[in-house]
Amino acid sequence: MRFLLSLPILGALVAASAPQAASIRNIDFANFVFTLDPCDVSPEQVCTVRLVDGERLPSSDQAQRDPWIRDQLWVHLDFVHYGDVTGDGQDDAVVRFGWNAGGTGQFSQLLVYGLVSGEPAILATFPTGDRAQGGYLDACIRDHVLIIVRERGTAAACADYLENTSYSWHDDHF
Repeated sequence: MRFLLSLPILGALVAASAPQAASIRNIDFANFVFTLDPCDVSPEQVCTVRLVDGERLPSSDQAQRDPWIRDQLWVHLDFVHYGDVTGDGQDDAVVRFGWNAGGTGQFSQLLVYGLVSGEPAILATFPTGDRAQGGYLDACIRDHVLIIVRERGTAAACADYLENTSYSWHDDHF
């Protein structure tokens, strides 16, 4: 099964800018510019979110320059875990982002990054969740397998159980 899904609020994080690196561990995801697609209601428009020290604060200068972003939007980097998920002998990164747009939702998104010609590239994105309605609690890469822990429940604020799912990389997808 291939996962290449988009964020319902932000759009898919499909490209990023960073200096060329020898290892994905050299990429500073806490100070990173992400390109979002689609952007707002116009798929042709290109929008970016810049994380500084792991956050994009609602009161940031970027909020003033980017009117397409809701003023209340807070984006934060929750974790980056490393391991070789593709089996090519090089580490990849599983990255969890969270965001809140001013309401009660606490959304999270998982992305898997690898290096292509020394540049970070998204290998896969996973569906957005909101706390116990599919929110991501943790993820790791072990023995070339991506293991994801999601919260599940009938109410967003109260998880009834945790769901562990394992994904193996085949050719160019999970």
